Amino acid sequence: MNKRGEEFVEAAIVLPLVILTILSMIMVAVFLLDHEIRQSKAHTARAEEAVSSEMPFGIKRRSVSSSGIIRGTAAGSVSKSQTVRMYVISQSDLIMLGEIAG
Repeated sequence: MNKRGEEFVEAAIVLPLVILTILSMIMVAVFLLDHEIRQSKAHTARAEEAVSSEMPFGIKRRSVSSSGIIRGTAAGSVSKSQTVRMYVISQSDLIMLGEIAG
């Protein structure tokens, strides 16, 4: 006859699962953000190397990988890797190509 007690029991069962699910989603988002930051730093480093390079033309590559353990409603390890590729061409060669094409 007391419905208030039933509501408390249901809340005690469901609320921790909801909180764990939300925290798991936040941890996945933080992991993906960390990987994107690493990828951005790798791209910036390759771009700086391309500007200061003495090569007339070349391709530079760098692998970026992230891994971590995510705990929550389901625990597991997550890893993601990606290769950053940058095409390098010297400015003087680029100017000559522009003059030849024009």
